[in-house]
Amino acid sequence: MNKKSILTIVLALATMITATNAYFADREISQNNTISAGTFDLALDETVKSPDALLNKNWKPGDELEEAIVLRNDGTLTINDIFMQAETEVSE
Repeated sequence: MNKKSILTIVLALATMITATNAYFADREISQNNTISAGTFDLALDETVKSPDALLNKNWKPGDELEEAIVLRNDGTLTINDIFMQAETEVSE
């Protein structure tokens, strides 16, 4: 090996050692934090308003039914918004 190759290897190793040491030696201090546990209890407030429409036997491909349901959180965690999308497919 020539001197340039050896020097390049030594510099690469020194850089890797320095970078690794800096990564593991980094420290952060966090003060005045609290950790608390809570519960998330999602409950159905209303069910489908027209269950007969779901049991309709005359559905054709492409027919759609849109119903709104209301969910409530009976737990202790504050959750402002819940977004849910459901899709079902029935085949016989």
